[in-house]
Amino acid sequence: MAQGLENRYYVRKTTNGEWEDLTTKFVGLKILKVDGMNEVGEAINIYSEQWIGSQSEDFFVTNKDELLNDVVVRKNIDLQLTFICGSRYGAIDTQACHDSFIDYVTKSGDFYIKSKYTGKEAHVICLKGYKPTTQKLHRGINGSYITGTIELHTLDAPQTSSPDQVLGDLFIGFGGASVQQPTTLVNVQHYNTNDASGSYEIVCPSLSYLWICFSGTIGNVTANGFRVPMNAPIITGGYRYYRTSNDIKPHTMTFNIG
Repeated sequence: MAQGLENRYYVRKTTNGEWEDLTTKFVGLKILKVDGMNEVGEAINIYSEQWIGSQSEDFFVTNKDELLNDVVVRKNIDLQLTFICGSRYGAIDTQACHDSFIDYVTKSGDFYIKSKYTGKEAHVICLKGYKPTTQKLHRGINGSYITGTIELHTLDAPQTSSPDQVLGDLFIGFGGASVQQPTTLVNVQHYNTNDASGSYEIVCPSLSYLWICFSGTIGNVTANGFRVPMNAPIITGGYRYYRTSNDIKPHTMTFNIG
């Protein structure tokens, strides 16, 4: 399931392993948020005391560098990962998707998680228990889901990730019948990729056309197993502008690019 960067997270088991998109690794999973990537823990190596009759405090930092400058050590933080597993995010068994994901994060030991949105990655392990927040099962194709929040303890402070290679640009959004700048599309989503194929979800807020603006070429567009009629692309400004032949009624649209 392709998502915006703020809801896209990657995992790997070792420091030199390949990053895997969680929503690709566990089909039917959607990460709603991960809180804590930019937090800083409390200091654990500073001693201070305020004395009666003085506003100023005495303090001592126990760690020093080679130049005798203070080095503050801080408590490792916890991340809160909130997710949903549901059949609307892939043709899956909701319970099986949930159990597989929970086994990975709670039973397989430590792992690394990366956010392209914050540009941070963290070495984590699950120390605490877990229970689902909401369970709605056997409710039909789009009605079954399980939500939950897992607390992940960081084994080191979150680090800045190496920047990803800049690839091609893919914009998806809604607009009128005429070509417009990709960034001015309504509810626009932007991806850096050389391959537009995949599954996407986007909200159509009003009667309008779906636009797919890509620096490369795209294959067939399908929704609910049916081909979505697309006009031949208009090539301008380094992009190919693909537009649906018909305008789209307001709804949350899920489609695939082949």
